Amino acid sequence: MNYGLKSTNGCGALPIDEPAGIDSENMQGFSIEPNPANTSVSVHSSTNGIITIRNSLGESVWNGNHSEKSEIAIDGFNSGIYFVEIENDYERSVQKLIIE
Repeated sequence: MNYGLKSTNGCGALPIDEPAGIDSENMQGFSIEPNPANTSVSVHSSTNGIITIRNSLGESVWNGNHSEKSEIAIDGFNSGIYFVEIENDYERSVQKLIIE
C-alpha cells in the first residue's frame, strides 16, 4: 500500500491509490548497473530516449541520447544521491543513483 498526503479537513497520511514520490518501477526494463557506483554506470532500457542525470537539487549535471544501452562515466561527479531520468515521446521514468 502507498501512503501520501491527501487534502482533507484533518491532517496526516492516508492510504491512496497513486504513489507519492519517485516511481521505483522500471520503465520497460530501465535499469542502472552498478548502483551504488563510483567510476561508470550502464543504463539499460528497451526504449530510446534522452538520459538526464540530476543532482539532489534537481540540477542537470549530464545528458545525452540513449539507445538500449548507455555507458556513462561518473568518476568526475561528487559522491551523493543523483537521479537518472529517461524520457521519450511517450513516457518518463526516474531512478535513484548513488555515487560513492
